[in-house]
Amino acid sequence: MIAFNDQVLPRSNHQLRSLMEDIARKKPTFSLHAQVINAVSPGKLYLRAAGWTKATDRCAKVVIYDLGDPTRRRTIFADSGTMALTPAAISPWTLFDGVMEEVQKTNPG
Repeated sequence: MIAFNDQVLPRSNHQLRSLMEDIARKKPTFSLHAQVINAVSPGKLYLRAAGWTKATDRCAKVVIYDLGDPTRRRTIFADSGTMALTPAAISPWTLFDGVMEEVQKTNPG
């Protein structure tokens, strides 16, 4: 077991991590879960979608919560959307049939 824990396990964990990163780069919606608020950028940007069409990677009923600006809260609702493939940490989204609601913290009315 010493040889396994010392050699095999760390190498297999490294290979698994590399594989997961490769998949996430090629298919960005892989790490997102349906009907769950997913932290896209923790503390700043959260996303919830009803589900995904696997053939096109199109999300249905997308809600994005933008908490990045401390003076206001922004919520974006869209009928559907797709995520673009980019090397950036936050991939751009293309949203369809949506609206954006913005509430100032100083004047919530």
